[in-house]
Parts: sequence; C-alpha cells; structure tokens
Amino acid sequence: IGMSLTMPLAFQHMSFFGRGPFETYPDRYTGAKVGRFDSSVDDTYVPYIIPCENGLKSHVRWATLTDADGNGLRFAAAPGDTLHF
Repeated sequence: IGMSLTMPLAFQHMSFFGRGPFETYPDRYTGAKVGRFDSSVDDTYVPYIIPCENGLKSHVRWATLTDADGNGLRFAAAPGDTLHF
C-alpha cells in the first residue's frame, strides 16, 4: 500500500524521528542513528548520475512537513509500526 501526495511549495521544512539523517535504504540503514532530524525538503535530494528514487527515510515514527510559519502536516506511524518515505 502506498500513497502519493502533492503539497504546496511553501512546505519546505521537514522534521522526523527515525533513522537518519542520510538516506536509509535497506542496504545501509543499520549505519544510521535513530533520532530527531530537521532539514529542508530540497536537502533530501541526491543528484545521482542516473535518475532514480532517492532520499528514502526508514524506520520513521513521525514526520512533519511545514511552511515558514509552522503550518503543515504531521504523519505518524501506528503504535508498534514505522513509516518509510
């Protein structure tokens, strides 16, 4: 099950609690620390030579996308579960 969501460009601040701060794909997530991380949405982009999916965050308990005023959306995993985005 997946979801696609388009948000206004003003939502540029991202915070999450999970593995990070870098990409955490299945082949490298064990090297990531669990904690709270903050960044801009643009900073999650990785300019790979061959365009592909990038920026995955795994084992995330919650994440927020907000604008400059702190308005936005919060995504939270069900108790005992995690998100991957």
